Amino acid sequence: MENKDKPFIEIKNLSVSFHLDEGILKAVNKVNFNIEKGKTLGLVGESGCGKSVTSQAIMRLVPSPGKITGEINLYQNDQQSINLVDLDNKGKQIRAIRGKDIAMIFQEPMTSFSALYTMGNQLMEPILLHRTKDKKAARKIAVEMMEKVGIANAEKRIDEYPYEFSGGMRQRVMIAMALSCNPGLLIADEPTTALDVTIQAQVLELMKRLQEEFGMAILFITHDLGVVAEVCDEVAVMYLGKIVEYTTVDAIFYNPLHPYTQGLLKSIPKIGKDAKKQLDSIKGVVPIPLDLKPMCGFYERCPDQIAGLCDCYDVPLVEISKNHKVRCFKYKEVQDFFNKDQKRTNHKEEQL
Repeated sequence: MENKDKPFIEIKNLSVSFHLDEGILKAVNKVNFNIEKGKTLGLVGESGCGKSVTSQAIMRLVPSPGKITGEINLYQNDQQSINLVDLDNKGKQIRAIRGKDIAMIFQEPMTSFSALYTMGNQLMEPILLHRTKDKKAARKIAVEMMEKVGIANAEKRIDEYPYEFSGGMRQRVMIAMALSCNPGLLIADEPTTALDVTIQAQVLELMKRLQEEFGMAILFITHDLGVVAEVCDEVAVMYLGKIVEYTTVDAIFYNPLHPYTQGLLKSIPKIGKDAKKQLDSIKGVVPIPLDLKPMCGFYERCPDQIAGLCDCYDVPLVEISKNHKVRCFKYKEVQDFFNKDQKRTNHKEEQL
């Protein structure tokens, strides 16, 4: 990217909460990350960690009664940023951004298309909205995009209905739809979950090729660390709505720091001499983020828990080496940062 001070999208203290009868559910809790054009950030974690809600917040598609706070700064053509949180989620401005500047591949290709309309009708809709009002030109662009994603006989298949496409072919059409307006950011929410391994490899290769062609940024959401190794430049590991580790893809695999990241890596099946060993697993499940107390969210499941510290205070996310941040009290750098922050807080309270 030409201007390193301005990533294509900048997420600052992003939180998404749902005010329910049972209490306040914090699905996303003060998340921060940047993505530059041409780069891919992997957002990793178990189901229920807040990955999909983060993507919905960026698209301003969080369902009611969800409330978004923080900043989602979008830089268009290196101009001054637009904070998407300030926009009406049904207004003209956000509708002009969705599909054009930010596009999304949704999680389930089998249910993401309407059965009442042809693939062509649905694929042409964003093209007619953002690129051209000419239906013939829109159809031509749609056919070209279907061909780009490897769908044979696209001129004929564009008039077919979703039930006439396999899961892998629907996923390809969804990718074609997302890329049809040349977005600056593509959000891929577990785009290969429903696919067999052969089609998965083809889809990942296709996304990398199209990223090189269009120069877009990608937010790749997955729980599959094998996929992360294939496509990502940086990785943010998410747990209970917070990022617990943020670093390069190489550092995640060769020097994981957070106990949760280490647990995820140990649970990956191996080949070779270690193939017959029983896989490790992380005990317990992700708790419901309802009325959270100030403590480490991973405390109950953590093998390195420190009683009296991890269960009593929020853990800060601290950079302990170049481009490597972690949220864990087992590291001296995190404890030192926390102690300094506590002193500053106490000093301010005394002054007040």
